[in-house]
Parts: sequence; C-alpha cells; structure tokens
Amino acid sequence: MPYSQRLFHDTYASQKEEAHFVEFRLLQRLSLVQLQHELAQFKGRVWSHIEAAEQDVKFLRVTLQDYAFPEIADLASDPYNSRFCTTFDQLPQLNDPLRDFLKRVLPRRLTYTKAEVVYRTDEYLSGAPPQAICPFVDKLARFVLGFVGGAALVVPTMIMSINSTQTKSLTTSVAVVLFAIALAAGLRATNAETLAATAAYAAVLVVFVGTSGH
Repeated sequence: MPYSQRLFHDTYASQKEEAHFVEFRLLQRLSLVQLQHELAQFKGRVWSHIEAAEQDVKFLRVTLQDYAFPEIADLASDPYNSRFCTTFDQLPQLNDPLRDFLKRVLPRRLTYTKAEVVYRTDEYLSGAPPQAICPFVDKLARFVLGFVGGAALVVPTMIMSINSTQTKSLTTSVAVVLFAIALAAGLRATNAETLAATAAYAAVLVVFVGTSGH
C-alpha cells in the first residue's frame, strides 16, 4: 500500500481518538514575521513613491496569499469549515449591553487587554472599542450589577417601611416594573430568564409587604 493510502487509512481509523499534532510554533512565527517584514517594506516603498507598479502589485498579490490564504474560501466542498486555534488568547465572551456600554465609554487603556493591543493595534489607536472583555470591564460590570441588585431590594423595602398600604402597593408595582426593564435592557437574558428573575424579585417584595404588615 502506498504512503498516500496508508496516510488516509491511518487518519480515518484514528478519527475518534484524541488528536495530537506537532506544534511548529517557532517555525510558523518565523514564516509570518518574514512575510510581515516583506509587506512592511512594500508598504514603505508604495508610500514613498506614491505609486504601485504592475510588478509590485503582482508581488503583493502572491505575498498576501501566502500570508492570509484568501483563496481557501473558494475551494470545493468547503474543506476549511472547521474549528481553528489561534495564537491570540481571547477572553471568554460575555458580551451584553452593559459590558458593551462600558467598552465604549471607558478609556482604551482600561478596556483593552495587552494581547488585543498587539493583535488589533490599528483599532486601538483609532479609538475603536475592543472585541474581548478585559478583566477590569468584567469586574466593573459585576460590581455594577451587584450594587444595582442590592439597591433594587434595599430601596423599595426602605420606602415600604412607611406604614401605608397604598405606599407599599405602589412601591412594589413600580419596583417590579423597573427591575424587569433593567434586566431586559442591561443583560443578555432570555425571555424565560427575565420572567423567572422578575417573578422571584416580586415574590421577595410581596413577602416583605406581608411580614411588615403584622
């Protein structure tokens, strides 16, 4: 059996086992760095002469193909439709309206991770918001949610401590509505999660109203 057939049969027979591959990280980085240097030199020549000759465009086309492999999208049977690994260590994506808002309004030096600054330098310098959630933004969002969640219970109970049935009923109704709106607008929660959290919140307030009435 020739090597090509043995390669296919051995790979097919072991497809259910855990895959292990040799990692040529240094060689891959050497190749990418060399391509980056060639592209940087080409970019400098283009901006220096404010022109791009035909042979330069041909060189650029070949070098970009080696660097980014744009032609793989046109291959038959979609062979590259799979899961890929990257050297850019992205943090877990916990995007929601609150975290997206914090990424937009906070200074870039607080929202960008060191890895993303290197990976997306142009976006960082242009003021674009980051893609990944840095630890500072994640912790700040959790603090805001914790503070708002505590205030959502403390403030209504303080208001309902006033001995007035009408005040208690109005406060409970307004607090439940505001809580549901804040939950739907500030978090990426499903309909079931929103209803469940709102019902639990309303139950806590109702229990307080019932116990404070005696």
